[in-house]
Amino acid sequence: MIQDPVGSFKGTAKAMQTKMKSTPDPVEGAGQFMGAMITDMVTAEAIGASFARLFSAGSKGTTSATVSPTTVEAPTASAPVTDVLYKRPNNATTPAQRKSVQGQPCVDCGGTSKPMVANHKKALVEEHYETGKIDKVKMRSVNAVNSHCQTCSNKQGGQLSSYSKKMKAIIEERKKSDK
Repeated sequence: MIQDPVGSFKGTAKAMQTKMKSTPDPVEGAGQFMGAMITDMVTAEAIGASFARLFSAGSKGTTSATVSPTTVEAPTASAPVTDVLYKRPNNATTPAQRKSVQGQPCVDCGGTSKPMVANHKKALVEEHYETGKIDKVKMRSVNAVNSHCQTCSNKQGGQLSSYSKKMKAIIEERKKSDK
C-alpha cells in the first residue's frame, strides 16, 4: 500500500505507469493509480494549480479514448439569482439523448470514447443558478445536448462541482447576513 500517493507518483503519468507495472496485482495497481490521481487533482484544485498536467500525457494504452488538449472552460462565478440549492433533476438525460451522441466526436477535444457522454450545452447547474429554474422540457430535448468524451466530461464535472460549491457558499453567506 502506498503511504503518500502524491509524493510517490509526483503527478506524472510515466511514474504512475511505472508503479502500476511494478505492482503484482493489476487491480491493486489500478486502484493505487486512481487514488493517487484523485488525491493529486484535489490537491491541485485546493492550491489553485492547473491540472492540465494530469492529462498532458494522453491516454495511450490505458483507455479507448483519444485525448487532445481540451477547451472546457470553467464556469464563471457570479452571484446566483436564487437561494435554492441545486439538485440535479431525475432523468436529466434521456436514452434518446445518450443514443444521439454515440459515434460523434467530442465537442471540446475532437476525441472519442466508448460510450460518449450526452453533455447539456448549457450546464443544468449553471442554468439553475443563473435563472433560478431549469427548463425540464428543453433539458430532455435531443437538441439540448452535444457529445463529450469521458475525459472532457469528467473534467467539466469537476469544474461544475467547484462552481456549485461556490454558489452554495454565496447563498449560505447571504443567509447569514440576512439574519
